[in-house]
Amino acid sequence: MSVLSFSTNSDVGQWLEDNLLHALLLTLGHNSSAILVKDGEVINGYEEERLSKLKADSHFPSGAITEIMRHDILPPDIQIFISHWFLDGTLPSTPNKYYDPYFIKRHFPKATVMSVSRDFTHHDAHALSAVSFFVNHNDSDVAPNTGILVVDGFGTMGETLSVYSCDSAYTELELKHRSFGFHTSLGLMYQYTTSYLGMKENKDEYKLLGYAARIEDLSLSHAVRQRIIELIDVESCKLRDDIKDVSSVLGNDSDPLLTIEALPNTRMRWFNTWEAIIKELDVHLLTHVNTKRVIVAFMVQCILENVLVDVMTSYDYDHWILSGGVFMNVKLNNDLSTFAKTICINPICGDQGAAIGVYEAANPPIELHRTLNWGKRTLNIEMLQAVKGIHVLPTRSAIKVAVRALELNRIVNIVNADSMEFGSRALGNTSTLALPSIENVELINRLNGRDNIMPMAGVLREDDMQLMHDECDKVLHSLKYMVCTRYFRFNDIKEYIGAAHWDPQMNRYTGRTQSVDRKNIMWHILNKLHNVDQELPMIINTSFNPHGMPIVLDTIDIINAHVTMSKDTDRVITVIYSGEI
Repeated sequence: MSVLSFSTNSDVGQWLEDNLLHALLLTLGHNSSAILVKDGEVINGYEEERLSKLKADSHFPSGAITEIMRHDILPPDIQIFISHWFLDGTLPSTPNKYYDPYFIKRHFPKATVMSVSRDFTHHDAHALSAVSFFVNHNDSDVAPNTGILVVDGFGTMGETLSVYSCDSAYTELELKHRSFGFHTSLGLMYQYTTSYLGMKENKDEYKLLGYAARIEDLSLSHAVRQRIIELIDVESCKLRDDIKDVSSVLGNDSDPLLTIEALPNTRMRWFNTWEAIIKELDVHLLTHVNTKRVIVAFMVQCILENVLVDVMTSYDYDHWILSGGVFMNVKLNNDLSTFAKTICINPICGDQGAAIGVYEAANPPIELHRTLNWGKRTLNIEMLQAVKGIHVLPTRSAIKVAVRALELNRIVNIVNADSMEFGSRALGNTSTLALPSIENVELINRLNGRDNIMPMAGVLREDDMQLMHDECDKVLHSLKYMVCTRYFRFNDIKEYIGAAHWDPQMNRYTGRTQSVDRKNIMWHILNKLHNVDQELPMIINTSFNPHGMPIVLDTIDIINAHVTMSKDTDRVITVIYSGEI
């Protein structure tokens, strides 16, 4: 079994004195990104989509790097740490869509480049990145008996699922299990199922959860429902066997026959699987797109849960740290939490955060500042102030304006003038807020050109979370990032229904409610929100962006998004805030 370690220089102070260096952390592929670290501290970072305006952009992050250089001077001999998924474990020597060595050579001619490899894989990077997140947020004594689970599409050596143990100091990880081959990939199953159902890969996967929840709405016979359950068991067993198959697990360093050209065969496998199942259940369902989506999405969700519960319960770990794109599935994380004393989900569990793990393998632990507000903003205030409905205010004044607007049942976009979120969630720096009614959810979706398949996330003060939801203490450090649902303590939630999601299997409401503390502007908005019909103050938080576009970054983005939302209604305002809370 291989062992991974964080760099543990015995004299970190001396290390910093000798290495007052910048480091550039690059993730290639899906959601490519660039992060700037100085003296062990994240000081800037963007996903490429924010600059290119292409949702989930996978091009080499030249735009993100250029934006970082606009704010900070980077030395020509900078250290560059790269996470990628190239199957031979090496970076290409000539430019392609995903990597441009000429760009690096041109801007950083003396750079030292380190990346994942055969010896330190994409999954290893995910694992160290996730542990780094946990350690940076953990105030209590470390917990023994911790496992780390990484699951995504595939990594540099064709790995699709990896399990690690972790020592009690969280400085050393030991690889316990690794599955290889596209046929074992839960991430590819999810991705290709999205495509089979007529939606966009790497963009619309989240919608499967919304469709899956509607299984009880279908008028299906008892026999059909029973057959669906049987087929779920069949497909779950196939994947379990593939994942545990000795020819697909740890023992070989990789699958030597695995090439990127094999992906179409995996895609066709899932297309054929779902086509055969739908035909068996009822040939007429093929003409009903939403019915097919609901059935297949429900099956995928159940298969995913069955397989990963089986993986987790195969080990005796009390505590689990989760990373990899599969764990953006918030219901899955909720279900897995019932099989552990605690879980911690890396909020940047997609590829955009994996380069942190490459850095961690060579340096003392990175300082994340317990926030993902990494991206720097420079806005044209005069241009913003000239637009009707946009208010540029000091933070305390912005809070008052936002509260008053929410109490009047208006839609409030809030934008931090100085920084923005890194990752897929809007956390209060670039958010659209409203009272949690179905009407407001539908209005926001209509104004942004979105559908209503998914509910929005609620926001609560951290002290109110346990009053509203069950077992919040089982999810360590992750609830502030909206990556795990919790069950509501009661089903009479009419005043919160816009932030709730019905779980047909448990016959209960859940919500991926965001927990906020005093450092977040939304805590202060909630704390002053009095003139509303709620026992506990809650608002909904969704990202400020039109459908198909990334979260807004700059002045033009903000104006375009505001104008789009406000052209057919006078209920929308946008508040730009700056300064201490």
